[in-house]
Amino acid sequence: MKQRLNYKKKMIYFGIIGVLLLIGVSYAIWQLNFTQESANVLSTACFSVSYTEQDNISLLNTYSMLDSEGSTLTPYQVTIKNNCNEYGAYQVNLEVLNTSTLDSAFVKIMFDEQEPKLLNSYTAVEKTLSDATSAYKMTKGFLNPNEEKTYTLRLWIDENVSLEDHVEGKRFSSKITIVNTYKASAPTSIEECELIYGEGASICNINAFIDPENEKCLKVDENGMILNPYSTMSDEDTPIVCTMEDDYGTSYYYRGNHQDNNVKFANMCWKLIRITGTGGYKLLYNGDLDSNGKCSTTAGDHIGFRGDVMYLSGNNVYGTSYTKEGSTYTLVNTSTIDFSTDSASTIGKYTCGNTSTSCTSIYVVLGEYTSNYGQVIKLEQSTNYATIGVSAFNYQGVGDYTGEIRPSAALVGYMYNEQYPERVKELSGDTKSYYYGASFTYSGGVYTLNNTMRYALNYGGVLNANRFSQNHYTCFNNVDNTCSEMYYIYRVNSSDMFYIELNENETGPQALAKMLSNDSSTAKNSLIKSAIDWWYEQNIKNTEYESQLEDTIFCNDRTIDDVGAWSETGALESLKFNAYNSKYYLKCPNKKDAFTVNNKTSGNGSLQYPIGLLTTAEHSLIGNYASNKIGQYYWTLSSSEFGGDANIMEIGSSGDWQNAVWINNPEGVRPSISLKPGIEFKEGTDGSAANPYEVVME
Repeated sequence: MKQRLNYKKKMIYFGIIGVLLLIGVSYAIWQLNFTQESANVLSTACFSVSYTEQDNISLLNTYSMLDSEGSTLTPYQVTIKNNCNEYGAYQVNLEVLNTSTLDSAFVKIMFDEQEPKLLNSYTAVEKTLSDATSAYKMTKGFLNPNEEKTYTLRLWIDENVSLEDHVEGKRFSSKITIVNTYKASAPTSIEECELIYGEGASICNINAFIDPENEKCLKVDENGMILNPYSTMSDEDTPIVCTMEDDYGTSYYYRGNHQDNNVKFANMCWKLIRITGTGGYKLLYNGDLDSNGKCSTTAGDHIGFRGDVMYLSGNNVYGTSYTKEGSTYTLVNTSTIDFSTDSASTIGKYTCGNTSTSCTSIYVVLGEYTSNYGQVIKLEQSTNYATIGVSAFNYQGVGDYTGEIRPSAALVGYMYNEQYPERVKELSGDTKSYYYGASFTYSGGVYTLNNTMRYALNYGGVLNANRFSQNHYTCFNNVDNTCSEMYYIYRVNSSDMFYIELNENETGPQALAKMLSNDSSTAKNSLIKSAIDWWYEQNIKNTEYESQLEDTIFCNDRTIDDVGAWSETGALESLKFNAYNSKYYLKCPNKKDAFTVNNKTSGNGSLQYPIGLLTTAEHSLIGNYASNKIGQYYWTLSSSEFGGDANIMEIGSSGDWQNAVWINNPEGVRPSISLKPGIEFKEGTDGSAANPYEVVME
């Protein structure tokens, strides 16, 4: 039973901001004077509230700015302290005064280091000041006796405001108001939840099962690494909800074989995996609705696709659409295009992969993989019910790699940049003694190897690969130690040497950094990302459901745990990433790997759509093989290893997870999305497969 005893309400108002915008056109678009005269301190019997500036700061001649600039401004601070031996609840609002003439839609807010948002995107609440015109909720929370909490506030003019918005001479004034209540007894977990998300919120029913001290919950070290990722819960264990910090705050995650985390959204079934630190709902695709519009389908096949790479060089026929009669597809509105010279014109079009206008297998072109190979989807494939299709994660060629597609460490990326494709030199029969060096110098187009050795590759016994652990550089020159092309060796087997060609004076480790870094202006899509984006366009884009999605992080962790042969003094061993050695983090270790759409504060802002895959860490949260099991292998977003072949982590057909899975494998695709915080579920839904939570679409 909920306790709601001895509540005594107080209102605390105090002016944080009396902001005058003096707008002209002499500085950028306008000039802005933004000054706080002095600090404020208010108190009541139990709560004291103080507002301070860093060194009593005055911000002058401020102008509209990028989020990246605004987020570095020195923040205003407000500290709330509970001075009594009672428990207190509070809500922080920002109220716009009636003296303001500048539209709130032009004011950008960064509250407590969270993602910057327009003021009018915050939840509107009832105003408490008589001279206010509107009020927005910044946050809510509880304070224990004698506990205090400090928040930071930055605000600036949004970068997208222009002269056409007619803001000249406008004024903006606001005040922070804090509403507090306090009670004699400690708040229950449901009361704490409802204070943040609202009374009766579905999330609070979920969080009622929180048992963070349960020995079955996962543990993390001081760096956020999960210490017991392979800890499991049996079907006989009572399902629980645990907590763990993510990139946004406290995340609540389902653990065990839950049967009440089914969600119906966008006319599809999803599994609720966790609640993000923002209060969003991270979902995992779980198949079509059944004939009753519910989620009781647990077996059988449905129509999906197969992602692949296809050789499309030369003139082929492409259509903007197609018809189907029986098993025959016929292209509509056709044109002949040479992919190798005009690949952009083929994207989104359908083809039989040749010059025919009809066929029994039809493909849609997703993008260019190389100048002659396209990323494609083969339509209407029968696939496991809990996947949208099957696809390779990426493609690196097969056999002896004599074609233009070759292995590359870059291909463990959900998006990637330069590949530095693998080159191969056959050792057998080569009698020349080449020069190898520990380093090199580069000047005027000429490379000179340093600290060299000479070694003949034609051998009668086993090649001593250790010879190259200190000598990764070579020109394959048997005359002297100079050349016009430089190579970096990273793998040798019994018959071949594998290496990459370097650019000018860059080293092997520098080339590796280029392969694993993410620059949204040049990054290419992996095959699986192209397939997921295409599916999103077919099913969610431009529907009412799209506005319900949260721009959250999808982490493609490419943190190197063991650099292997990519150290200039390293043995010829494979490159291993965090996940290979079971180093799992719910917080994304590197911002460059934190894929987001527009959020560049917490992520890299490289995604086109707010959809991705779950990480191995997120799957380990579940802790129950039966919950992960769908009878088919399927991909995660966690990079594993590069030892000549690029590998990604995947979930096994029995629900377990495995290392070193080749990216070429055609495995299941289970996309993940996150619903925005504050969404509501329809009354009467309970999360069961027969009565899944259903989002209220308003």
